[in-house]
Amino acid sequence: MRLSSVLKRSSDRVGLGQVSARAAQNTIYQIVLLGCFLALFGLLISNVQVNLEDRNINTGFAFLSDPAGFSIGESAIRVFSTDPYWRVILAGVLNTLKVAVIAIFLSSILGVIIGVSRLSPTWVIARSAAFYVEIFRNIPLLLQLVFWYAILTHALPIHQEAWNPLPGVYISNRGLFLPALSGWLVLPAALLSMVVVNWLVKRIFRKWEISNGRLRERIIGWLASSAAAAAVIFWIGGGLSVDVPYPERFNLTGGLELSAEYLALLLALTLYTAAYIGEIVRAGILSVPKGQKEAASALGLSRWSISRKIVLPQALRVVIPPTTSWHINTIKNSSLAIAIGYPDLVSITDTTINQTGQAIEGVAIIMSVYLTISLSLSAILNWYNRRVSKQALITTGGGFAQLPDQVNWSSWIDVRAWFKRNLFRDRATTFATLGVGLLSAWLLSLIIQWAILGSVVSGGPEDCRAASGACWAFVVEKHRFILFGTYPESALWRPVTSIVLFAVIAVASFYRRLWGPSLLFAWIAVIFGMVFLMFGGLVPGMTFIPTGSWGGLPVTLILASVAIIAGFPLAVLLALGRTSSLPIIRMLCVGYIELIRGVPLISILFMAAILFPLFLPPSITIDNLLRVQIGLTLFTAAYMAEVIRGGLQAVAKGQYDAAAALGLGYWNRMSLVVLPQALRVSFPGMVNTFISEIKNTTLVVIVGVFDILNATKASLTDVEWRPFFIEAYVFTGAIFFVLCFFITRLSKKVEDATQPSSVN
Repeated sequence: MRLSSVLKRSSDRVGLGQVSARAAQNTIYQIVLLGCFLALFGLLISNVQVNLEDRNINTGFAFLSDPAGFSIGESAIRVFSTDPYWRVILAGVLNTLKVAVIAIFLSSILGVIIGVSRLSPTWVIARSAAFYVEIFRNIPLLLQLVFWYAILTHALPIHQEAWNPLPGVYISNRGLFLPALSGWLVLPAALLSMVVVNWLVKRIFRKWEISNGRLRERIIGWLASSAAAAAVIFWIGGGLSVDVPYPERFNLTGGLELSAEYLALLLALTLYTAAYIGEIVRAGILSVPKGQKEAASALGLSRWSISRKIVLPQALRVVIPPTTSWHINTIKNSSLAIAIGYPDLVSITDTTINQTGQAIEGVAIIMSVYLTISLSLSAILNWYNRRVSKQALITTGGGFAQLPDQVNWSSWIDVRAWFKRNLFRDRATTFATLGVGLLSAWLLSLIIQWAILGSVVSGGPEDCRAASGACWAFVVEKHRFILFGTYPESALWRPVTSIVLFAVIAVASFYRRLWGPSLLFAWIAVIFGMVFLMFGGLVPGMTFIPTGSWGGLPVTLILASVAIIAGFPLAVLLALGRTSSLPIIRMLCVGYIELIRGVPLISILFMAAILFPLFLPPSITIDNLLRVQIGLTLFTAAYMAEVIRGGLQAVAKGQYDAAAALGLGYWNRMSLVVLPQALRVSFPGMVNTFISEIKNTTLVVIVGVFDILNATKASLTDVEWRPFFIEAYVFTGAIFFVLCFFITRLSKKVEDATQPSSVN
């Protein structure tokens, strides 16, 4: 007994010694990493100081009190050229909030409608909603924004011929003019009084416990709150007067003006975001167990009552977290306003940077404002999410899923039964089928007439102006420039070969027997081969082509692909660091990820294009395309790290424990056991990130990179062809749709193949 006790105490001392040694080793690693980070940060600051001194640029925010020298025509507050920069920037912040808040509200309503329609038992409604989602999700937001802006400014009449559909309402290529309420500041007070009075009525009825109080509470509450609002408006505010717009010689005057830039941005943000929110709502509804619906139906509740009282409250707990992310994305996506001239925060700050040269301060203002807005909205929605969430939430079952019909189309009986079940089940379904069918047939006839029957495929601008349909002759004339930009015509075989290589490896990825490490290495080889072909110069007979001559579709594919490939190792390290037990490493990784994800991509691109040269020694220069590529890579790595972190959390804890029990070290445990499983789970999410990067590449147009969207816009500078902008954007949008839809199907195929088989 004494010998065993001695041996036990000795083993305990050895175990404690090993733990202490490991803790000391981890501390040393963290100190070394922190020292390297501080040294790198100090080196960058030193380079910035040297570069700023060479360019005679003074740092600081003292310029904010200087007169701006420019005014803003569209602003919630009045801004003049003599006002300081801080007031002008504040007007930009208010403009950003004005479009973002309304877009969030409208996209949420439309998203719920789309999500519920996707699960409709009426076949035509469900398929129409699915068609909407596929179209708007697979076309870049910036392309949609430019398209809607071109429609509003070119297709609508001039202000002298403005449409007047209703008294006091005018629509022209300058925007929408509506009657406005003067003394509108009274309205927030009226709304506040309604909320307060309604809350007081609820408290009174709950305290008194009046029978049937719910119905009485609602009726009396709304009556009392409405009376309070009317009292505020007419007694305190002295009443409201209506300011009706009226046409003048050079413009429309009075009322509320919503500019074409504002409407285009609001329309693009709403339609694009609603497609994603619709899918989130659909997933939330599918997460509600089927038994909930059956139990409610057994109680005699109607379909509407089941949806409102049973399904939606439970689905809301699943819907809110991802919807919060998309609301934050809406705020960040509003920064695309700079592409069409809407005076938001980014646009005004960019003008300020050009006038003052304060690039560091300008980018810092953009990032800090967006971070503040994003974190504030996230805190509010997370608080609401905690209120509606329960401790135990059942998210399995998925009883509302619509299984695909297996129809034998060669059998008339099966076909007739399918039509009756899906299209003519009852009176409401029949009316919906006929209504949507007639509307679809009418729209399809217009599209066929415009795109095919009345179109012009060859000829010049005169032939197109004489035609009643599309001018595909523009695409025939400008397709080389749109696809390849200013790349030398004698070497066009290189970008053509690059696109073919990308298409071949993409198609090969659909064959499951090719899946494996060899396919990954093939992708890497193809991407590097594309870059090699575009550059040239290393092989006799191939002249060197600088990146300034690159353009079109190859640039889009290279930027997106290199961002994924180069960002993947960094994303893995960031994901491992964020889940690490070492506090310094975790803090650095969390800070990087949250900083990058909290600001719009356009601010990262501004930093890459403007600030990267300041971070480097004066003797080192890198071209604009490479700077933008670095910015895209850093941005992609942050988002991909969160996808991989989700995969790491999906790996069972027993896998970690088993690997540790086998004596494997940290890196061996991760590389041999944990990461292969986590990456298998994360692969669909990483493919979705790749799709997002393809669409995100359109933003490089703002920093001067000649991608396919920039080439499309440049092709419209020809005055004779400018009226045919719709054909240009339809052509470019079709390319993006095919790319994104193709990769989406690949992601779905991989996701289905990697899911465990169900056990019957």
